[in-house]
Amino acid sequence: SLQTPFSELVEEGPLFGAGESVEGDGQAFLSEISEEDVEILRQREEALLQIEVG
Repeated sequence: SLQTPFSELVEEGPLFGAGESVEGDGQAFLSEISEEDVEILRQREEALLQIEVG
């Protein structure tokens, strides 16, 4: 199975703005995201915000 590291997905571009043509795939993708992944993304986002605010 293909497991792409979350950081690569984030760097490749908008996660959820890929367009309506992949909506079905998007739903399947979302169901594969674990709460742990979401928590990691939240922490990343908070860290980035802190850097921006300075």
